[in-house]
Amino acid sequence: MYNKLANYVYLHDQVNNKVDAYSSEVYLTEVKKWTGAYGNEIKSISELTKNLSDNAIPELVFNGTANNYLIFLKERALLMSLKIKEYYEKL
Repeated sequence: MYNKLANYVYLHDQVNNKVDAYSSEVYLTEVKKWTGAYGNEIKSISELTKNLSDNAIPELVFNGTANNYLIFLKERALLMSLKIKEYYEKL
């Protein structure tokens, strides 16, 4: 079962519960350690990277901090708008 209470999480609950208290600087480093663990459907770093890209998550997420959160949000908004544009151009 996936944690969908406040946000879509790409991690199995058992993994998410192990890393949810980490700061943004540490979170994805810890997530990478659990790739493929506990039934997590993401089995490799390349799958994780593709999943984040498919969901308009900027690469900044891998080394970002709370200090550049606004930059992250701007980058994500741009990526999301490009995905929407791409979708409508295919109609």
